[in-house]
Amino acid sequence: MIEITNYRQGAILNHNHGRETEESLLVKIEGLSDMGCPVKINDVPAEMDGRRFTAEIKLQES
Repeated sequence: MIEITNYRQGAILNHNHGRETEESLLVKIEGLSDMGCPVKINDVPAEMDGRRFTAEIKLQES
């Protein structure tokens, strides 16, 4: 099981939550993974530190 720890489900994010580029909003996602299993977010491998993971992802309008 994976748990995101820095944003609630359904949170509305804006430039205060990350870094804006011309094409996206870059946000850092943090969470916990059961037994330290590797995590990918949007096909980007997260950095693992035991059970904790972090990944910077691009949020884009679809």
